[in-house]
Amino acid sequence: MNLPWTTLHRATRGAPWSAQKQTLSAFIHLAGSRCLLVSFLFLIFSAGHARLAAQVVSILQGTITDPQDLPIEGAEIALSGPLLAGEIRTTSDTTGSYRMTGLQAGTYTLRVAMPGFAAKVYRELAVTVNRSLIFDVKLAVSAVQAEVTVSAQPPLVDTTVSSSGATVLPQQIEQMPINGRNYLDLMQLVPGVAVNQRVDAGTDAAVPILGERGGNASFLVDGMPNKNSVDGGPAAPFDQDSILEFQVLTAGYKAEFGHGSGGVVNVVSKSGTSEWPGLVSVFHRNSALDSSDVPATSTPFLRRWDPSSNLGGPVVKDRVYFFGSLERILETRQLNFIFPPLIPDFLQAREKTFDRHNQTFETRSFLKFDEQLGRHRVTEQMTLTNGHVRDFLPLSQATSLPSTRTDSDFRYLMWGSHDTATLGDRSSPFLLNAYLQYRGEPLAKRSAHPDASPATTLFNLFSGLDTGRLTGDLGQVQFGAGFTPLLLKQHYLSTGANLNKIAGRHDIKFGWDFQRTRVDGVEADNVLNQLFATTSDFSQFGPVDSGVYVLRRVAGLTSDDDSIRLRNNYNGLFAQDDWRLSKTLTLNLGLRWDYDSRFPTPPKPGTSRANPSRKLS
Repeated sequence: MNLPWTTLHRATRGAPWSAQKQTLSAFIHLAGSRCLLVSFLFLIFSAGHARLAAQVVSILQGTITDPQDLPIEGAEIALSGPLLAGEIRTTSDTTGSYRMTGLQAGTYTLRVAMPGFAAKVYRELAVTVNRSLIFDVKLAVSAVQAEVTVSAQPPLVDTTVSSSGATVLPQQIEQMPINGRNYLDLMQLVPGVAVNQRVDAGTDAAVPILGERGGNASFLVDGMPNKNSVDGGPAAPFDQDSILEFQVLTAGYKAEFGHGSGGVVNVVSKSGTSEWPGLVSVFHRNSALDSSDVPATSTPFLRRWDPSSNLGGPVVKDRVYFFGSLERILETRQLNFIFPPLIPDFLQAREKTFDRHNQTFETRSFLKFDEQLGRHRVTEQMTLTNGHVRDFLPLSQATSLPSTRTDSDFRYLMWGSHDTATLGDRSSPFLLNAYLQYRGEPLAKRSAHPDASPATTLFNLFSGLDTGRLTGDLGQVQFGAGFTPLLLKQHYLSTGANLNKIAGRHDIKFGWDFQRTRVDGVEADNVLNQLFATTSDFSQFGPVDSGVYVLRRVAGLTSDDDSIRLRNNYNGLFAQDDWRLSKTLTLNLGLRWDYDSRFPTPPKPGTSRANPSRKLS
């Protein structure tokens, strides 16, 4: 079958005349999979807690050779860094190869030593997210004990994968100026990604990847899902200073990535280290510091205060690390609104009373603990964001009158635990990754000015009673946000596990992902009105008692029909093999199967649900 890549969209009935009643739809499930679910849960918790999924950790591997390019067996390789509780040690095998798995994104020091050769130390070795880094080392013969220290320069291109994309590095996140401190704006540095500031955020046209709808992209934070399943795009926002780096895969990504067809945004948050670094910052924007590019006009009013702070360090030396961040956003901005032509003066005067500044109040907090427990690195983290927005006007409704604006309240709570465990022989271990996550995302949306009109009104303006026209001879204008409050409570429970093993020339990985979606709420009812009145009657009697009107309500037949009750189970299974045929040729083979219980599409006769993905790099 064709894989069901699905994004769940909500119809906001507050959209004036074009709004239509839509039914919330959902995601994915595997019927009759209880036995499979229990088996994988046992696999997860028998290994410890749940931690970074394989999409986050990286692998360092290579070959140790002498000046004649002959392999060196038994060379001692040691890796150290602030993210490690101690050194990771291994030795090269008969082919001179070595491999270190389960590495977090960060900077390390690599030391390679062998009797009869000068030891080499590579400092500032950068390991990025979700990468198989091939780092070969050539040792020089030395009759005396010597050590050579050099700067590490890993290859810029990973020749073992066929996916396209790029990684936005910590230096770019910290040093590049971002208007609004949204780290995801840096996605425009990736070829094939467009960040369109002229459309509404979260819509399909906001951040298209290779022309694919933006809502179809998959968002991960520390290997756990962070996709807004109702509106598309990312769910929980993060403080820019709490993000270490993120990877954007635009096409050709492996079978381990699922639940999206529009690219993958793979984010890694910061962790505590053996030191105690901290940061306090204030970001401020002020329209008084701006100049207008339109002659004889002033800049729209803008005040934004964005103080933030973070702190990280060891709680128990070489065992437990802590990182936390806090951010507060206070913004007041004047909407650059201009009345459309032919709006009568009396209606402009009425609407100016509703033309208030858009205000945003938002608090973001992030807390993370990392523990080194034997051969397990366990992480627990929590994100909590509370926000309130007043007098919001989407860009798509820039010409709508001020009375159509909305207020909203929202909260994003995400708790997750994940584990990376090395099992078996340390020289060639199994790498187990697993995670468990809960997300709660309530939302309330309502009209900002319900006193403006009890309905979304399309006003036909007549100059008098004897025009002989059916529609207004002075045109039409729309005002009011006539819809009942929209209430939405989203709950997500996600878990998954995967196992990775190197066997000769094969890098084999298989795994499973599960997400339980539960959405409850009350859909907004649209109250739509078409008014036929003279301008004089409207100015004297107002929108309710002037002229002739046609009132209609777009809603369910009963209150139960307005209730939102979504239940969905998503299951995804995958298996993949990176088969290294030679030093310069790798086959990326993969097979993934996804299923949503809310969309049980049966296969057509003679077809299969499987959709293999074969890739060559």
